[in-house]
Amino acid sequence: RGGGEPARSGGSPASCGCGDFVSLGHRLSGQLNFPRRVATAYYNSAVWRVYNRFADAIEQSAREFGITAPIHILKADGGTMPLAVSRELPVESILSGPAASVMGIIALCDIREDCVILDIGGTTTDIAVFACGSPVIEKDGIEVGSYPTLVRALKTRSIGVGGDSRLHVAAGAVRVGPERA
Repeated sequence: RGGGEPARSGGSPASCGCGDFVSLGHRLSGQLNFPRRVATAYYNSAVWRVYNRFADAIEQSAREFGITAPIHILKADGGTMPLAVSRELPVESILSGPAASVMGIIALCDIREDCVILDIGGTTTDIAVFACGSPVIEKDGIEVGSYPTLVRALKTRSIGVGGDSRLHVAAGAVRVGPERA
């Protein structure tokens, strides 16, 4: 089976105890780095089912509204991919939220210098770095948790403090939430 092909074994994945999607690392990236490739393939397969439910919902909603235009999904590096391609490479959409923040800033501002940008939302703040007016790209790929991947992405960080996060001072330390104000 190639990356992107559902596994078939006569029964549903749940009834046979097998997975329903196989990711092949060499189809996710041509870069060499076995540990990063393994993590990338793992995450791609891990999110495949939930991502494809999301893609189904997007296609259904578009049909219900009579939208016939092509649908593209934002990638972590700020680029886009057709929805059909994203179904096989859902790992590429990781961190698309912070990438959207960066792309919005690019659309609204004429950045020509080094800078740090902040997009403060309700519960998180996305931080991005620009060098000479361009967003910085993670050189080797992003880390998900403590696992480095080969997913090309903009250099961003998200922190769990947003516009309506409630802060508390306890024992000399500032703590966030979990309440929102």
